[in-house]
Amino acid sequence: MSQGRLILTALLVTLISLGSAHVRAESPPEGSVPPAPEPAPTASPTPSATPVPTKAVGGAQPDEMLQAIDEALQLRDPFKSPERAIMASTPLTELERYPLEQYKLIGVITGANRLRAILLDPSGKTHFVAEKMRIGTRRGVIREIRSDVVIVREKIFNVLGKEEASDAEIKLLEEKASVPDSSG
Repeated sequence: MSQGRLILTALLVTLISLGSAHVRAESPPEGSVPPAPEPAPTASPTPSATPVPTKAVGGAQPDEMLQAIDEALQLRDPFKSPERAIMASTPLTELERYPLEQYKLIGVITGANRLRAILLDPSGKTHFVAEKMRIGTRRGVIREIRSDVVIVREKIFNVLGKEEASDAEIKLLEEKASVPDSSG
């Protein structure tokens, strides 16, 4: 059981016990001596203290309290980073299987109308991509293809849990420098 659920369960038990104590205070058992009246409340030193609504606690039904606790459990924990909403359990295309960082740009093909890029995925398969194609696990869209880089706009979640657009780059793979022949 998570710590939040334990706290809310303890709160529920406290509210129910306060409610049952309130009901018992209103209707004393037959044949008993009524309790002495409580002294008048004195002014508190802190004027910002919020009063506890005993009538609402005593009058609330257990179903209403359980519903309120269920609603509180559905709120996001402010101490954890927001989770990304899962669009679908399976990727829509082959290019949406892997995170953008795992793709490597092998080359760029120039054409009469537009450029195409050749990408290598982590499994070793090559893909020919063009602008406006979807790629990556964060719903990225290829915005621009240049001679040495592919620019992709991805949807990410910021610290506040709001969705933002972020540009990422897949840079051209650097060819390993060839070792000169030492024959001679």
